[in-house]
Amino acid sequence: QAVSLLKKSIEVEPNISEVYFNLGNSFLSLGKLNEARLAFLKSIELNPTFAEALLNLGNTLTRLGNSNEAISVIRKSINFKPDLTIAHLTLAYIYQDLGNADESKKWFASASKYAPNDILLHINSRLILSPIMDNEDQIVIERRNYLAEIKKLRNNPNFSLGNIRAFNTPMFYLAYHNKPDDKEILEEQSQVLSEVKGLLCNSFSFDKYLIFSGKSN
Repeated sequence: QAVSLLKKSIEVEPNISEVYFNLGNSFLSLGKLNEARLAFLKSIELNPTFAEALLNLGNTLTRLGNSNEAISVIRKSINFKPDLTIAHLTLAYIYQDLGNADESKKWFASASKYAPNDILLHINSRLILSPIMDNEDQIVIERRNYLAEIKKLRNNPNFSLGNIRAFNTPMFYLAYHNKPDDKEILEEQSQVLSEVKGLLCNSFSFDKYLIFSGKSN
């Protein structure tokens, strides 16, 4: 129904960028990716500096499997609107999916500059563990840094969970290390997260070292 109404609006006034933007969003929610792509392109044609339209075009291109083109488009959205935090975050996830850890970390950190109290961004830019460790020294150093970053979270009482309803931490990789302080690190992280505003820590399994969480209303 939304698509039909938007198309009628376009028939009346075919040169409003925001209408094509809303049409693209409607198509995107329906999984009609090519139609969404065309709508966002038209929105951008009418307003080349429309950062949100560029971002959503990038999201659509990512879902179509065109990650490199998506990166280019989303970078343009940031050029026009540097404080569009979700664009920085989107780039971080794209690079993460591409296996480029350095670029992913850079964009998580970039996003956190514009939302310094968002716990998700802080976790993804600071709580880092490598999937594969080269040697024992690297394991010791990364684990020490990981625990130190968890403890730093306590120093900001303003941390809260933003619009993202779920997030991952690299705690799974601790299982590969099989160190005696696994429990200490995971309990510390569980305690810190349980104190974050807007976050419901539903349960923590001391047997499986798992945190189950969600966003409160």
